[in-house]
Amino acid sequence: MEEIEAFLAVIETGSQTAAARRLGRSVQAVNRSLLALEHSVGVELIRRTTRKSFATEAGLAFYRRVKPAFSEISEARLEAARRRAEPSGLLRVTAPVLFGSTFVAPALADFIARYPRIKADLQGSDRPIDVVGGGFDLAIRIRDLPDSSLKARRLGELRTVVYAAPGYLDRHGHPRHPDDLVRHQCILHGTAEAETQAWRFQVRGRL
Repeated sequence: MEEIEAFLAVIETGSQTAAARRLGRSVQAVNRSLLALEHSVGVELIRRTTRKSFATEAGLAFYRRVKPAFSEISEARLEAARRRAEPSGLLRVTAPVLFGSTFVAPALADFIARYPRIKADLQGSDRPIDVVGGGFDLAIRIRDLPDSSLKARRLGELRTVVYAAPGYLDRHGHPRHPDDLVRHQCILHGTAEAETQAWRFQVRGRL
């Protein structure tokens, strides 16, 4: 490959000096490659002068046949290198059940389509999970995060709203202030931590 690369560079630049500059080699190294190539094919390919180098008739014919093949080989090597650098392996993700099925699963499908050598394992859970101990690469959580050594990035904000059935309000009355909720029957999310979490309200505008 180095011999053919040197031959092509000399033909395309017109001199061994220019070819050496293009390839980042010494002139002596380029000349050795040319001599080795000519020895292997058994015919003179390049005629040299003190300042210029040009192809012989045999060299020109050789160039026409070799150039496309060399380009294909170079492209194949680049493609193989890109595949080697392409992400691969198993990506383990955990996310809340509803959010994971609605938003994370489609995003993972797009990611796998872009990087087909990736396999994804999405596990839905609304309970706290030990990310490191569980062997997860990524955890998506909709809550305040405790201090830890994990790196976190905010993806967005979620607005939480309190609802009540009209029939319930007819029987028990309308709460006018968050403090009134103490006297009402509240349905909490079915997680272990929900019972210990405080409901925080932010008043916007007039009640």
